[in-house]
Amino acid sequence: MIEGQVSVAPLIAAFGLIIGLAMIAVLVSQKANTTNIIQALASGGGSLIGAAVKPVTG
Repeated sequence: MIEGQVSVAPLIAAFGLIIGLAMIAVLVSQKANTTNIIQALASGGGSLIGAAVKPVTG
């Protein structure tokens, strides 16, 4: 790194850590609907994979 430049990598890492902690806090909250959130994410992931391979398979 050139002298006088500031690396953004630590800032990005800190931001990612804050977002990760916030996500965990939401998922473990007593009012969270964790089961439905996980099911929705899994369903969305399956749809994305299906859409991605459809041009290749059919």
